[in-house]
Order: sequence, then C-alpha cells, then structure tokens
Amino acid sequence: MHVLVLGGIRSGKSMLAEEAARRLEEQAQLPVTYLATARASDGEMAERIRRHRLRRPARWRTVEAGGDPEQLVLAAERLQGEGGILLLDCLSLWVAATLDPDEGDTVFARRLDRLQEAVLGAEHAIVVSIEAGLGLVPMEPLSRQFLDRLGDANQAFAKACDRVMLSLAGLPMTLKGDGRP
Repeated sequence: MHVLVLGGIRSGKSMLAEEAARRLEEQAQLPVTYLATARASDGEMAERIRRHRLRRPARWRTVEAGGDPEQLVLAAERLQGEGGILLLDCLSLWVAATLDPDEGDTVFARRLDRLQEAVLGAEHAIVVSIEAGLGLVPMEPLSRQFLDRLGDANQAFAKACDRVMLSLAGLPMTLKGDGRP
C-alpha cells in the first residue's frame, strides 16, 4: 500500500499519516521507519520537530535526513529491502532542500524519479506533503520554482500511490482510493 497525504500548514496531515502508519503497523504486524526531513534552523522549527518526535511511538525507528536531499534518497534506498512501513514526512521539505536557481528542471526531475523509486520501492509507504498550489503565484523566482517543483512532486507521487488523502482542518478527505489509509 502506498499513500500520499497532502495538506496545508497545520492541517493535521502529519497526524493523519501517523495514524495511518499505526493502523497499518497493527494490521500487517510490520515495523515503521519514520524518514524525517526537517532541519532545526531556528528555535520555532526546533519546537515543531520536538512536538513531532513526542507523538511518535518509541518502537518506531526514526531516520533524520535533515536538509540533505541526497541523504533522504540514500536512506530510502537502504530501507527498501527491509520490508515494513516507510513514513516520509515531509516531501515538501525535501523539495525545498533541492532548490537551486541555477539548476534546471531536468536535474530536479532525475532527483525526483530516484526518490520516488526509492520510497515506493518499499512494501508500504506513506508520504506527507504540503499542498501549496491553492494560493497566488509568488513574485520571487525561487518561490515560484519551489511551488512548481512541489506541484510536480505531488503529482508524481499522487499518480503512483494507491491512495491519496487531503487533510483540511484536521479532517481527512479521500481524493484517490477508498476510505482512510
């Protein structure tokens, strides 16, 4: 089972994904590995990361990829053969870490293909991402690049996943597949 959970900032997407991982863990009797992409760049972000860590069951293994996009791909590749459930939180932070105003879309597309192959190569994967395409087109080129690439990444994962959920105000909506993950 491969699931994509989308939502805005503080929409409840991570909690929805964690709940899905717990249910799948219980049903399939498989271990959960949490791939974390956040980096504590300031006090507020450190607090967000702390709250996320506190919510995770102690039995879950956490792999901190931080702001290194290559480290996340390598971690996902290593985990492929282990079986179990892979929970990636959050694809949008991985996209942000890949931003380079001088890098063309072809390089990003290759990176995205590699990440998608690694993550979806796992028996079960739950991917969290921000749905950022509901607002205005930003004035700054780097912000536009981020939203364009995040949109491409979200669409690629949505197409490949069995189920796609959207979290709005903590309420899950099924966009693809049946029912809750």
